Amino acid sequence: MKYQHIGNVQVEADFACEQGVRYRYRLEITKHGASQSPRTACVVMQNPSCAGQNIADKSVKFMERVVFEKQQRYPEFAAVERMVIVNQFARVQTSDFIGCDRDIGARNNEAVKSALEEAEVVIIAWGKSNKFVPRQNFVYDLLLENMTHKQIYWTSKHPSRGCYEDFILDTPPGIEISADVCGGVACIARTRIPVWILEQYRRLGASEAELLRSYPGLRAEDLVHAWAYVRSHRNEIEQNVRENEVA
Repeated sequence: MKYQHIGNVQVEADFACEQGVRYRYRLEITKHGASQSPRTACVVMQNPSCAGQNIADKSVKFMERVVFEKQQRYPEFAAVERMVIVNQFARVQTSDFIGCDRDIGARNNEAVKSALEEAEVVIIAWGKSNKFVPRQNFVYDLLLENMTHKQIYWTSKHPSRGCYEDFILDTPPGIEISADVCGGVACIARTRIPVWILEQYRRLGASEAELLRSYPGLRAEDLVHAWAYVRSHRNEIEQNVRENEVA
C-alpha cells in the first residue's frame, strides 16, 4: 500500500548509499508557513523504510497526523511546526531486520545527536517491543547530556501499529506507582527509588553521574524517565518533597 504525506507540508530526506547499502539519516517535515525558527519535534524510531520527499509510509504518515493534525487530542504538540525523524539504525529495510553494527550507518550517531539538540520536543517512538538496548542507551545518554527545557514523550506502540487514542503515554515507561511501594509515590521501576528523592538530590547539586554511582541499580534511561516525570508532574513532586521534609 502506498502512503502520501499529509497536505500542507514540505519534506526533505537525507539518503545515502554506502557499500551497496541504502541508509536514510534524516527525514524533515515542515508545515507550510512555518516560522523562521519553528518549534521542532524529534521522533526517534527503530529503522526507516523508503519514505522520503515524495512518498510516506504508514509510520511516517501516522506521526505527521499525531503531531500536526491531532492537536485537540494532543495539545502538547499544538505549537510544533517541524518534525525531524531519525532512527536507532539508518539502514532502509522493511523485513528481516537484524540490527547489527553495519545497520547503524556511518553518519547516524551524529544525525541522531543533531536532531535531538535541535528539538524542543522529543518523542521516543521505537515501541515497547524494541530489543536494541545498546541503541536505546545511546539515545538516553544523549538526552541526559541535553535535557534542559525539552519535553520528552513515549508512545504506547510503534507508530505502524498505533491508534490515536492513548498513543502518547501519560507516564514514562520506567516509572511505577503502587500503593504497596514507598507509600504510593512514583518510583523508578525495579528499584523502589522514589522520583522525588532523585529530584531533591539534583536540586542539591548532584550530577547524573553522581546519582548513577550512588545508586548502582540505576541506568541512564531511568534518569531520563525520572526527569521527564518531574517535568510533567511538578506539583506532585513538590508535594512529595515538602511532605518528606516535614517528616
